[in-house]
Amino acid sequence: MDGTVEKTQLLERVRQASVPAYQTFVLDFKSDASRAQANIAQVNADFIAAFHQKVENDAHEADLQVFRLKKTASDSSILSALGTSSESRLSDLWTLLLRQRGGETGPLLNDGKGNLFYIQSKEKYSDIWAVNVKWVAQKNGWQVDAYSTTQGTSWPGGRQVLGRSPTMQTEG
Repeated sequence: MDGTVEKTQLLERVRQASVPAYQTFVLDFKSDASRAQANIAQVNADFIAAFHQKVENDAHEADLQVFRLKKTASDSSILSALGTSSESRLSDLWTLLLRQRGGETGPLLNDGKGNLFYIQSKEKYSDIWAVNVKWVAQKNGWQVDAYSTTQGTSWPGGRQVLGRSPTMQTEG
C-alpha cells in the first residue's frame, strides 16, 4: 500500500492553524503559575519527565495541519501517514493551549476527545512522544499526557492529530 492511500484511509484534513515563530522556547511545566497560564488542570509524570525545561530554538512560524483520525490506529501508523514532517513543536502545543485556555472553540477539540501531537522529547529521552491533550469539563481545564511511541499505543478514531506537515495529500 503506498503512503498516499494509507493517508487518505487513516486521516482526514479538517483545518489548519497558524503558530508563531519563537527564537527560543522553554517552559517550566512543573510550575503551577506556568500551567495556570494555559489552564492546564493535569499533567502526567511522563510528560514532565520528557518535556520539563526542554529548550526549542528557532521554531519557525508554521501552519499546523489538523486531521481527524478516521479509525483506531497505532502511533507508528499515524506517524507513517503523516510522513517525515509529522512532528510538532512544544511551542506549537503551548500556543494552541493559550488560545483556547478556557476551552473555547478553536483548532483543538474541546469535547473531551483527544488532540494528538507528536513531539521530540528532551535529549535525555531522544525519541518522539505522543502528547494527548484533552479538555476535561469536570476540571475546567486541559489534561496533558505523554506516551512513548515505543509503547505501541493505539488511539481510537474521532480524535484529532496535529502536525507541521505541509505536503500531506488528502481526498477532496
